[in-house]
Amino acid sequence: MSERTFLTKDTPRKLRSIELHVSHACNLGCSYCFAGKGDYGTSPLLMTDEIAFKAVDYLVASSSENETLAIVFFGGEPMINEPLIWKTVDYSKRIYPNRNFTYSITTNGTLLNDTAVNSFKEHGFSVLISLDGTGCKHDASRPYKTGGGSFSDIDKNVRRFSESFPFGARATLTNNNCNLVEDYLQFKEMGFRRIYFSPVSSFDENIKLDEHSLNKIRAGLIDLADQYLKQIDQGEKPLFRTLKTAVDLIMSNRIAFVGCGAGRRFISVTPEGDVYPCHRFVGMMRFKMGNIVTGIDETRYIENWSQGVEKRIDCTDCWARSFCGGGCSWEAADEHGYLPKSLHPASCEYRKMCYEMAFDLISRHSSSQEKNQREATVSE
Repeated sequence: MSERTFLTKDTPRKLRSIELHVSHACNLGCSYCFAGKGDYGTSPLLMTDEIAFKAVDYLVASSSENETLAIVFFGGEPMINEPLIWKTVDYSKRIYPNRNFTYSITTNGTLLNDTAVNSFKEHGFSVLISLDGTGCKHDASRPYKTGGGSFSDIDKNVRRFSESFPFGARATLTNNNCNLVEDYLQFKEMGFRRIYFSPVSSFDENIKLDEHSLNKIRAGLIDLADQYLKQIDQGEKPLFRTLKTAVDLIMSNRIAFVGCGAGRRFISVTPEGDVYPCHRFVGMMRFKMGNIVTGIDETRYIENWSQGVEKRIDCTDCWARSFCGGGCSWEAADEHGYLPKSLHPASCEYRKMCYEMAFDLISRHSSSQEKNQREATVSE
């Protein structure tokens, strides 16, 4: 789960965020990469200034006047096209001085440098680094295309800059990497300020999460929930943000109609300018919404995204349906189009685990506060 806004049937289609694929190229060859090791099944390609600027124009034109707008830099590995990142930031601020923008980037962390980190600080970037566990596990799944592991370079970069910049870590849980506590402690020791875990959405026998893996994940979530509660009680910000997202969702008392804002609140733009609901759908022509230069067909949104959790057959009797909203739309679709079914089984189970832990945390934290209040009253 990732941090998100909550949508209902009546939420208007007003963009809040745009994801710019500034690079369909990558220096890593991740074994489970949904993006075909960075190029999405085509030749490596970099976005041009024209496409990026027109995408920013479209975001502003399609948003509410007072909305804070988010520009997300994505890939491939976006740092391969680093100059365009700063050109786009400059363009958005210079052309739209009366609009508020936030900026973020998802990167593998191998190409971080002093200039980039200083610019991240200057423009208030949120930086999320993808890595999978400790050295050997990470190197097995995320090696350089030229050969050799990438963990040592990422570790060096994070330690070098983490004291002055709050990096976030995102790890993919697979059958070979499902020790949450070990990874969490490693990331914490490296200096990460935010930690996320997401299950792999794959049926590949080599990496898919089986029952044994899910049991290990559940045990890890229980341990991390204890650490989360300690941090809260000590007035600290919790590091495990996946669990914080679940807690915030429950405490909002809002019902989720859909799992995220793909196609409605945010879109993805490829280097060629093609527009999709999110990065997961890139290359699936059934879900292409148009092109940022030649035009976007709004009816494609209505056709593909008017269905919510109530259309997911396997979600009908699920106790968590009002929290997850049916989850990731990509996981409920295939190459032929939208299918009203449930999430990938492992993703579904992981989400329910997180909600269970969140309910328990809320209860335990409330009990702890009540106890402290009683003790304070007695001492008076």
